[in-house]
Amino acid sequence: MDAKTRIVSHADRPQALEVVRAAFEQDLEAQLVERMWTDGSIIAECVTHADGRIVSYAAISPATIAFGSEAVPALALAPVAVAPESQRNGFGEQVVRATIDAAFARHPGRLMFVLGDPAYYRRFDFRPAAAVGYQWEGGDVGDAFQVRSKDRASAPGIMAAAGSDAERRSIVRYCNAFSIFRQETP
Repeated sequence: MDAKTRIVSHADRPQALEVVRAAFEQDLEAQLVERMWTDGSIIAECVTHADGRIVSYAAISPATIAFGSEAVPALALAPVAVAPESQRNGFGEQVVRATIDAAFARHPGRLMFVLGDPAYYRRFDFRPAAAVGYQWEGGDVGDAFQVRSKDRASAPGIMAAAGSDAERRSIVRYCNAFSIFRQETP
């Protein structure tokens, strides 16, 4: 199957949202993407086209690493979606690689974080973030919270404040659009 991955155009948005909805079998991730479009918080986003339709989507938005009283800009990969009928064909890997490359082309010095399956994201050079001093703002999720730098050969540097072990944890906060996941549902 001939597939091409490219930066999302405005015309791609309705079909990209349908892929996100279908992949997650709910609407929250699609609402997240709409919020990021509305507030302009997407740094990079790509889609893969195959057989004349969008089959995968990925986005990267800004994040912040807070350590001590300082904050450093970072990147967050989310969401990543592949249409259910197109899964296991390499479209997810293709769109993730293109989106990562596009984000690092704009921000080569930032660290990138993802919350997902370590076995899957290892192929993109992500490694457990807690092992190098980073914690997701949502709490401890074990090795599912991961980090990488642009230079795959080097380990991400630890940005930690002086003090106790708890104070040395750098907290990673995603952009405001992700607050949709913290809102209580009726």
